[in-house]
Amino acid sequence: MSNNSRTNRAFAKRIVMEDKQNPEKLKKIVAKLYEDALNGDKKAIDIIAERMDGKPVAEVHQEGESTIRVITGIDSEQE
Repeated sequence: MSNNSRTNRAFAKRIVMEDKQNPEKLKKIVAKLYEDALNGDKKAIDIIAERMDGKPVAEVHQEGESTIRVITGIDSEQE
């Protein structure tokens, strides 16, 4: 298993444990995130999009004093 798999991450382990003990807490967090996204909170929208589609993969090109970021795809390898 890789280091970034869900089972190897301390924070994710704790969330899973909390969810098993009291699933209503996680449901409240998800409901709040969803409500914030509906109210236009860009960060909440980004979090939901990343969980649904994966994080955008970008290439960075330096040309003189300008930096150009090119989105090359979606990293959907999240667990």
